[in-house]
Amino acid sequence: MVKQLDEVTPQIDQGVRNAANEIGNRVNKALDELEPPKWNDLKEAQSKKFSNSTDKIYSSNLLNNRKIYKNDLDFTSEIAQMLIQVLKIKLKMIIALGITLRSNISMKNLKKSTGNLEQKILSR
Repeated sequence: MVKQLDEVTPQIDQGVRNAANEIGNRVNKALDELEPPKWNDLKEAQSKKFSNSTDKIYSSNLLNNRKIYKNDLDFTSEIAQMLIQVLKIKLKMIIALGITLRSNISMKNLKKSTGNLEQKILSR
């Protein structure tokens, strides 16, 4: 049994090498024939629409936008934080008044009925 394996193993190794070489040749041939996309030629060109504009030009790559316009993204995250704070205040007001979420009270009526309650909650 061991003798048979010793006889077959070199043939298997040679077959694997031949297959690997054939695959490598096919891949190299395919890479040589591959043409790059045409848009790669115009990397530095800008459209006329944006060239004279004073507005910021956002690229389609979100990572570049995050690096270049970090201040804008910080501003948007501040807006989200402010909205969360406002919602927390509104919930505290609703809880303080003992109003259940099932009742049909509008935010306008809630503001009218609370008066300075929002200021009191903020001062806590």
